[in-house]
Amino acid sequence: MPSEATSAAVTPLQERILDALERCFERYGFQKTTLGDVAKEAGVSRMTLYRHFEDRDALFRAAALRNMVRQWQELT
Repeated sequence: MPSEATSAAVTPLQERILDALERCFERYGFQKTTLGDVAKEAGVSRMTLYRHFEDRDALFRAAALRNMVRQWQELT
């Protein structure tokens, strides 16, 4: 099954996808961001997104986890 990126250890491609997701959030907002938007921003196909993240919710959870880990690292 595709990785949900449930830890801070993600691949460079997953990082690129998560970076693209954050840019899409800034541009379109949370509710209106689609996987197509993210794929286009990351320069990958939607199929590639699904290889790394099971669905939209899994991608969003991975982004939230990454941000929590970053914030925690800033505190320690």
